[in-house]
Amino acid sequence: MMLHLPLATWGHCKSAASSMAGHTQLRHFRVAVVAMAKPWRPDMNDVDRLSKGDGAKRRGTGNYNIPHRLNSDERPVYEAAKKKGYLQVRGTGYRKGAGGRKGNPLPNVYRQWCDAKATACIVIEQDMSGASRDVVVVDLAPLRANHLSAAVELCRRLAAAAGARQVTLQERPLDAVPFNVLPVDLPTSPQQMLYPDSAGAAAAAAPTPEQLQSAELAVLQQADLVRQLKASGVGNSSPNVQQHVQELLKLKADLQQLAEAAAQQDGSSSISSTVHADVQARSEAASEPDGEDAGAGSSSSKSRRQQALDEDHPFATSAIWQLPVLPLFFEADRTTAKGLAKTLHTELAAAAVAATR
Repeated sequence: MMLHLPLATWGHCKSAASSMAGHTQLRHFRVAVVAMAKPWRPDMNDVDRLSKGDGAKRRGTGNYNIPHRLNSDERPVYEAAKKKGYLQVRGTGYRKGAGGRKGNPLPNVYRQWCDAKATACIVIEQDMSGASRDVVVVDLAPLRANHLSAAVELCRRLAAAAGARQVTLQERPLDAVPFNVLPVDLPTSPQQMLYPDSAGAAAAAAPTPEQLQSAELAVLQQADLVRQLKASGVGNSSPNVQQHVQELLKLKADLQQLAEAAAQQDGSSSISSTVHADVQARSEAASEPDGEDAGAGSSSSKSRRQQALDEDHPFATSAIWQLPVLPLFFEADRTTAKGLAKTLHTELAAAAVAATR
């Protein structure tokens, strides 16, 4: 299902927003992004080809149902956005194109560009009602990071310092965005990734030992099923294997939420520690790629596996037009919105660059 929904805008941030507290958040965020493993990203030249209506060299970069081709009015806006680090559109950037094609091509292709650059996609939706209140939409999906809490907190701090107001979920749902997507399912829902305190049913209350052990058993059983499928000669490209791996990822995400909730209790970190270690080892083994080197491992390779994405995680396999938007919305006057967008780009881009070092 395609989303043709509106975008929100961020407010302005003063230089004082880059305080020591902000840099502390940034350092934590860098650690989270470093834990990512070789996510799928488009080639920047392919993104520009899509913007001109040409085919990308790498298959899967674009999709016929996701408009990317820019017209003569949108082209200079796109080029300016690449230099500034944020895009400005009137309303949501929606237009009806020639031949009946319609959608949000300018935000779509800029989101592709941000994905290629491994930085957040920041779009300012300019108010068209005369109220002079723009909305800044910050999509964190191009970061392709499993853990976004530090990035979200950094954005909130910068927005608060700028005097921008965060738009609540009640005012604007997460799918009210200026991009067109054909989303796949993520192991953890967008709401849980952005608002874990309010979204995670499993994390809302500390689990009992029985609940934790039941979740661990479910992961073990699913990991064994995936391993048996691979042992029978079925490859990773098999739809059956992919389906069972997706289920394994969801079960592991549920287990992680329960384990984190349990760890908040005094002394609960020792609950089922032996079983939990076995779960980690066996579920990681089930997600290992097939090949001669699959069984070989050292302490360093094990460490990398623990930090990396699962090979079948959507962040590692899917194009950005397939990934659900992970947006934060901030409202401010136009001057404030531009200043905040610039500061957010600088801080979040610095974290993304650090992740590649």
